[in-house]
Amino acid sequence: MIEKEKIIETVAIICSSENVVTEIKKSLLESGIDIMPLQNTTIIAVENTLNGARMQDFSGIDIAHKMLINEPSKKIILYHVTPIEFLRKRNQKLDIILAKPNIRLLEMPFPIETMINAFELKSIEIDSEDTKNALNEHIRGQISGIWHDIKKAPNPLNPEQGWQAEMVAKGIQKAKELFPMLDDKDNAFILKFLEEISAIREEIRKGENLTGIFCDMEGTLFTNSTLNKTLLNFLHKQENDGKKIILWTDGNLSELQSLLDANNITYQLEAKRDFAGAIVEMAIDDMDEHSFTATTKIYAKKFTRAQDIPA
Repeated sequence: MIEKEKIIETVAIICSSENVVTEIKKSLLESGIDIMPLQNTTIIAVENTLNGARMQDFSGIDIAHKMLINEPSKKIILYHVTPIEFLRKRNQKLDIILAKPNIRLLEMPFPIETMINAFELKSIEIDSEDTKNALNEHIRGQISGIWHDIKKAPNPLNPEQGWQAEMVAKGIQKAKELFPMLDDKDNAFILKFLEEISAIREEIRKGENLTGIFCDMEGTLFTNSTLNKTLLNFLHKQENDGKKIILWTDGNLSELQSLLDANNITYQLEAKRDFAGAIVEMAIDDMDEHSFTATTKIYAKKFTRAQDIPA
């Protein structure tokens, strides 16, 4: 069995009070039960005052949300004092976070055993359609703010030096923070991406809840025609466990079907655009979750990046 000290080293505690951090670690160390369930977990105080935030800003929700953009499978425990109904009114991102199976919310006070066994507790029931709408509204609001900065320059690709260039740079930086996939892209790519996701895609499957695992093709199951065998093995295992597997793409269906045939892969292939508005059980993609939702208008109850599939 791994020593408690080693497990505690893997637990990150984000709280503005060092005394609370010390007390949590001490309680974990002195607890009489196995703390292995907390390995590689991040524990966050909702009423955080780090970096000048006020307690009533509930910045712990924003911290967790930002973490999940980059690591959608990260185990996070949020703890709070303020009633959950008030938290929901003040920060709409809370329900987006709580819809994830790897997130738990604990109301103070509670014994340390509750925190240790948090992931054995049933997660809070969140309506999938409400969560999808909240996520879309959040993304739309952020994109509106980004365009507000960028469009102050008549020619964003070649802004005048001075305040125009500064505003474009500010908008580009916000876009990279919201959509991590843009981090290594040039300004021309980012501006085109923002234009595309700002366009209206009719949500023809709006309100539909679809079971199964929906896996992207280009950059996910295949990269430059090279098969991701780890991911394929994962799909086979899920199929053996009774899950329905659907492959989808925004690319050329005929060309990609030929690629599947050449590799003896028989899963059905669909166009992503035909699922706009749907809520799916699980989606696998090479994009980050924000970029996926913004471009496809599809919401995934569980989202996993291809590179996070275990070997």
